[in-house]
Amino acid sequence: MDLNNNIISFSQDKIWIEKKEALLVVKKITTKKEVNSLIRAKRFLQNKSIVIGNQTYFFNVPSIQDWNENLKTLTMSYCPGDNLETLLRRESSRKYAIPLLEALLKFIINNSFAWVDFAPRNILIDKHTISFVDFEKDLDFKIPNLFSFLRYHIYEEYSSFLLPKERLFQTNKVFSLQNDEVEYYMSVNDIRIKKIKSVATALNYETLSFSEYLNIQKMIIFAQEPFILKKSIIFPRIYLSKILENRHKDPYAYFLFTKIVLTKNNTI
Repeated sequence: MDLNNNIISFSQDKIWIEKKEALLVVKKITTKKEVNSLIRAKRFLQNKSIVIGNQTYFFNVPSIQDWNENLKTLTMSYCPGDNLETLLRRESSRKYAIPLLEALLKFIINNSFAWVDFAPRNILIDKHTISFVDFEKDLDFKIPNLFSFLRYHIYEEYSSFLLPKERLFQTNKVFSLQNDEVEYYMSVNDIRIKKIKSVATALNYETLSFSEYLNIQKMIIFAQEPFILKKSIIFPRIYLSKILENRHKDPYAYFLFTKIVLTKNNTI
């Protein structure tokens, strides 16, 4: 069994697998917020299921075995299965993985399960069980604004492994100003998302409108959009993510990321 196929993390030093007696456990450096979110998620998902084709899938999240407050280390049960991102990368399993991803997105929306860590790499498939395995960020049980939820929490990773025609939600629709949204202006210095701030800075913005902010998000999505080359699907996100993995070691990582985004969008 390839355990590395089970965990895809941008911070391998934060999460690892150990053997405890005869069982595998996952250890993660995190916060008490994740402990609380796991408890709430397990309670909410208990006895819930989805049907895809003729197959019924039940939900699971890791069971908490220990929380070390001093070391900020969470010990959880190991969830077996294939990582959904890995399945989406393989041509042989995409026909199976794409409907599964779309069904899961519909499930969290229809059930107002606002899991902001929703991403293919955080989902494991093992026979009839689907495990959600990362709750480091917020978990809520309401989605007051669907497009805002998609823009800021889900769409980038969701769309990075689907061709445009395969997506439940299209990029232009998600990143367009909606009828209930008001145009306003912001300072680039106030933008907290580093990728967006780096692109805005490179484009010489000092202030920008909300519509312009959404356009920059759309540019970043486009730069990570899969495409077909010689009958094979290429996933730019994998390459771009590796650049940012080294952001603490390489001070030019965001500069390089920004340059690739702008080049892909034909702006320089």
